[in-house]
Amino acid sequence: MPPRSNSQDTKASYRLIGNTSRRACTIISGDSIVSQTNLLYKLKKVVYSTRKFRVTIYPGNDTLLVMAMVMNFFMEK
Repeated sequence: MPPRSNSQDTKASYRLIGNTSRRACTIISGDSIVSQTNLLYKLKKVVYSTRKFRVTIYPGNDTLLVMAMVMNFFMEK
């Protein structure tokens, strides 16, 4: 008889919601936001091309995983 495990599944599940043309996406894990991206802008004017964007990664998250997810999302276009 195999031993029973009382621990729950510890795999994290992430959802990525966004728009590639606006360079905007949000990565969600459970009910908390892990990361957000948006275009670089200054005073309601787009300063940079639409190829450059800002990434905000909230503390306590795996930065390499977030960057891989974001780059994969934008490169699929």
